[in-house]
Amino acid sequence: MRPMMGLWLENLPSLVILDLKLKGVDGFQVCKLIRDDKRLKHTNILAVTGYHSQAVKQQILKIGANGYLQKPFTPGELIEQIKKLID
Repeated sequence: MRPMMGLWLENLPSLVILDLKLKGVDGFQVCKLIRDDKRLKHTNILAVTGYHSQAVKQQILKIGANGYLQKPFTPGELIEQIKKLID
């Protein structure tokens, strides 16, 4: 995962939409990597998952996600969350 982080050096993202349960990728670990990188301290993280539980939500927010969205969600719900995080 570290080599991909180097791609952000020139254009740091304002927002990362992070699926927590991608095949072969631990979204919780990715969130932690983003939070541990000082260059990305102003990057917002919107965690999305289809495996919702209150414990999952609490855990990802504790790690450092700024928002949480349960699948399935409507385009309007996604846009609303994005606006909250980038305004």
